[in-house]
Amino acid sequence: MLNTQKLLYILPDVAYLAELLPGKKPSTFTISSFRQINGEYMDDNEFIAESVLKLFKKIDPEEYRVILPDFLFTNTIVNVKEKSDAKIKEYLTEKLLPELGISTDTHQTDTTVLTQHGDTTKVQLSALEKSLIEPLQISAEQTKIKIKSISPLSWTIKSLVSLEPSISVVQIDSMLYVALHYIGVDQANQATVEEVENIYETIKTLKGAEPNIQTVYLLSNELVEEQLKEHLSDTLPIQQLASKQNENSKMPSYVQKTIEAGMKTLSISDYPVPQFEIGKAPKGATIDITKEETLDESESNLPKPQKTKPAKIAEARTQETKTEKTENQKESQKTIIPIKPTQPDLAPEDIKDQDAEDDEIEALLESLKTDEDKNDKATEAKKSIPTTKAPKKIIKNQNRTKTMLKMVFVTLTVFFATVGIGIGIGLGVLQLTKPSSQEEIVSPADNTAPPSSASPLPSPSPSPVIEINKTELSILVVNATTKAGYAGDTADKLTNDNFGTVKAGNASGDYDEGTYVLMSEKNQALITVLEKVTELEFSFLPDKKTEDSKDEYDAVIVLAK
Repeated sequence: MLNTQKLLYILPDVAYLAELLPGKKPSTFTISSFRQINGEYMDDNEFIAESVLKLFKKIDPEEYRVILPDFLFTNTIVNVKEKSDAKIKEYLTEKLLPELGISTDTHQTDTTVLTQHGDTTKVQLSALEKSLIEPLQISAEQTKIKIKSISPLSWTIKSLVSLEPSISVVQIDSMLYVALHYIGVDQANQATVEEVENIYETIKTLKGAEPNIQTVYLLSNELVEEQLKEHLSDTLPIQQLASKQNENSKMPSYVQKTIEAGMKTLSISDYPVPQFEIGKAPKGATIDITKEETLDESESNLPKPQKTKPAKIAEARTQETKTEKTENQKESQKTIIPIKPTQPDLAPEDIKDQDAEDDEIEALLESLKTDEDKNDKATEAKKSIPTTKAPKKIIKNQNRTKTMLKMVFVTLTVFFATVGIGIGIGLGVLQLTKPSSQEEIVSPADNTAPPSSASPLPSPSPSPVIEINKTELSILVVNATTKAGYAGDTADKLTNDNFGTVKAGNASGDYDEGTYVLMSEKNQALITVLEKVTELEFSFLPDKKTEDSKDEYDAVIVLAK
């Protein structure tokens, strides 16, 4: 039986149901089946109970991970002037949460320590109101559907977004979802595609409040991308994460990328994604469907990409765009927006083995690189060939040339004669002053001791090999870089090599560039094993309290390079 995973996206006007197959590489997934079910599921930021029940009746009674829009959650990053876990917990429960009107009676809460600098700790706070999800609870019980976890949308694309301060913009059907990222997620907003101007105004506001923001990561169609680049070219670089839309594909490339990234993010322990429980429905609560209309679901079960610009945007901005482009032509030519290459879009029915495609792409890139090297060498060779010019005529005076040659010949003859005489005199003097060989040579027999007859020393016995029982060891891997998934990938290597307990997370301390292993007492045998499995070279540090305050692990690996 295939180990498939199922994601259920429930958004204001659309629901996506995707079944994903794991790839050969760790934490990679491809969509094997997909359904789009249109309907009005929310009204004024609350679920419409009848619509949710109809949706649940249309899907199989299996286990799902549910993804909901960000505005249903409280997601914020706060700075706490404390360092110890106990003090941080006390501040959150006794001061911050009551100020926000959040308690354990009314909300499910999730807190994660992101970073620590000096006496300040950056903490991610996420909360979900219990009464808000009652329609999900009741509908799940009435239809025998199991919900494994509930997570906010912008959190689930963490595997695509850098750990540096950045902004994400995700398009789902007719809505755009915006969020500020810095290890955690903050400042979530949303707007319709027709209201795209609200999005770039929001991004400018976020950039003004947080100057360290580096990039806008975009998952949308080309029309939204064009609008954002036009108005944000002087504010932030925009990186489109979705590949170019394939005309033969019925699934938009940005939707496919969002779903595959969501499953990858949820499968990597490096990302502390809030995953709330569904909980139990109120006793005796039921939902009665009073309306007979059914949810809209096409036979193809796939969303169709938007190919035309909304009329409101096109008509209102055509003249404005021409004027701005004419006035700012010189400045726009100077603006460079770094955009990473993306993989070509694939329809679900054409999805191939991910490893084979990666190998083909790498081979193609290598061949292109070789061709470029050859071209560079050919260009350099052409530059190194001297250009042929017409020789200049030289008029010589033959009589003066003969005279000069004679003078040179006479001078050289006198020089070599003088040198020869000097060498001969010098050798004669050395011969006269050289002492006799009998006076200087000392017989070696006078100073040579007789050979010893002692027996040869026995060869030293080899040092005993210390065996490491990996199944009994616990290792923590922490990421101190901006490379997403680094600790998770390293932890997977240890897990696959039969280490007992392996966990991954983000580093709490500050480190110089390098890779380190932290232990209470140095164990060189264990360090050697860790280097062999991870293919890294570690420097030993004796203090692991910063990363392992409760002393739960035998060793802590810090990835700071």
